Amino acid sequence: NNKYRIILYDAGEKVFHGCLTLALRYNLPLISPTRRIDINEEAFDQSVVYHICTEQGKGMIIFKDSITTIGDRAFCGCTNLEKIVIPDGVVSIGRSAFSSCTKVAFYGKFATSDHNCIIVNDVLLACSPKDLNKYVVPDGIKVIGESAFYECKNLNTIELPSTIDSIEKSAFEGCNGLKSIVVPNEVRNIGESAFCNCHHLENIELPDYISTLNDNMFKGCYNLNSIYIPESVEYIAESAYFLCGTAAI
Repeated sequence: NNKYRIILYDAGEKVFHGCLTLALRYNLPLISPTRRIDINEEAFDQSVVYHICTEQGKGMIIFKDSITTIGDRAFCGCTNLEKIVIPDGVVSIGRSAFSSCTKVAFYGKFATSDHNCIIVNDVLLACSPKDLNKYVVPDGIKVIGESAFYECKNLNTIELPSTIDSIEKSAFEGCNGLKSIVVPNEVRNIGESAFCNCHHLENIELPDYISTLNDNMFKGCYNLNSIYIPESVEYIAESAYFLCGTAAI
């Protein structure tokens, strides 16, 4: 009926080895409509039972209990994903695994009680506050992971606990509505592009012990009025303030 399609695959890998119950439905055009793809019973991995994106643009991921690892960027860009259930057997979740999944509710292992976040070993790997304008990061978190809040456009306020000591690459990139944020003084590292394209960010005060301002840290922060740089800073990348407007430093 022209509704079930392969969107992307690697011809050199049996990436879905062994699964007999996986269903795929996408409302997207074929990437290569003229190329024939042969599928057999060894083509699908038993790790994934369902990956369904309906015609209404809503999606749900349900894993089989045997899965143990979710790789880097596994569901990056699944902007219509509404629910993901992580079984108890999962021991590892890769970087940016849920980047841009801003509508999803997390359930199962590593999910917070409000179903907004995935936290593994004190690292906040993903946050999906959905329609919230303000979000308070749970106490005890030590690291804001790579792309954890990527494109959470509705947020205008984020409160970080004092326990955080590191903010990784692209952690708040694309948070268009974010106006101000207080970075805890315990933070020693802020990764590249951490606040990239936070177009409405107006003020930020950096912690006293940070030593480096990395590439594209404030790129595209057009409305940034002021940045406080502590004495501890030893290196500032050329592109740290690219397209920063009229920020007073």
